[in-house]
Amino acid sequence: MITHSGQAIFPKGSEHYDPASVPTIADIARGLGRMVRFAGQTKDYYTVLCHTLTVGEITTPDARIYALLHDAPEAIVGDVPSTWKTNAAVVRENELMEAICVANGIAWPPPKDLWEKVKAADAAALGAEAHALGHSQAQKWWPIEKFTAQGHLALHQTLYRKEQAVLLMDPEQATAAYQEAIDKALTVAREDAMILQSTTP
Repeated sequence: MITHSGQAIFPKGSEHYDPASVPTIADIARGLGRMVRFAGQTKDYYTVLCHTLTVGEITTPDARIYALLHDAPEAIVGDVPSTWKTNAAVVRENELMEAICVANGIAWPPPKDLWEKVKAADAAALGAEAHALGHSQAQKWWPIEKFTAQGHLALHQTLYRKEQAVLLMDPEQATAAYQEAIDKALTVAREDAMILQSTTP
């Protein structure tokens, strides 16, 4: 996989694998900004980047950097619905996630409590998206009466982000929005020695 910026990303074990070759924030934004949620099987158009930004917005500030990066590997491997994702695919994503985090000075694996916050926000966003985007089985699989306060916040953010989805297909717009969110999250991360790593040897 060759990214737009020219990074050659190969899996561990490949003869071409280079641990120093990591997708840039702009590469990630470009990929996620053009990748649809639910494999496109919804009434309305919505992207993984919109999802990522929403997950970042509805989690707590201490977990935000991980929320914004949690789908970053999908810019390389694609967005596979969770029920179809193999264990091998999860391993590959975690390898990429570690490389991306380390390249940006963020510890991997994350503290357990922070990752649990990310997973909760991710699940809340998923249910909210199903309803907001017109998923045919939204109420069956994600009953709205079971939404938490975070789920309702995710619904509000999804409706807002849906209006930006087409705009964020543009790589410059996508990169600007994603970079701004990452920069703000890193400001908080720098205050937490547990998740900040030095990028110097």
